[in-house]
Amino acid sequence: MVRQPLFIGLTDDDPDDREIFEDALAQIRPQSELITFKHGGELLDYLEEPPEVLPDILFLDLNMPAISGKQCLEDIRSRQEFDKMIIAIYSTSTAQDHISETFKLGANLYINKPNSFHQLIEILKKILVTDWQQHAEQVNRQNFVFKV
Repeated sequence: MVRQPLFIGLTDDDPDDREIFEDALAQIRPQSELITFKHGGELLDYLEEPPEVLPDILFLDLNMPAISGKQCLEDIRSRQEFDKMIIAIYSTSTAQDHISETFKLGANLYINKPNSFHQLIEILKKILVTDWQQHAEQVNRQNFVFKV
């Protein structure tokens, strides 16, 4: 069962994308808590001393300067204490090599950033009602890329 309220993490170097994500989440899940990180280094610093409560789901931008989303994913998946963390790649890239690589590295989901606020709301509505622990056990190449 999904815990209420959800604790959601977002790592994205684009301030507009962070703000739009925050606005969409506030509309559909105002009781949920959102923690944002401006870049991969900030996320990894936060995880260095693991907090008592980890995000229920972490949205991770793939294309960030300095420490990319791929590098963050590799670091997180190399640490046993984060084995159960649900990680959704949240990227503008639709490149098959990015999708394949992040699947192999242990991401649970790949989401192409939507073109509209309405699409983002629809995506978040579907994602935030999913039982991710069950989904993580059944993730495969066919259900890895999220489609609205």
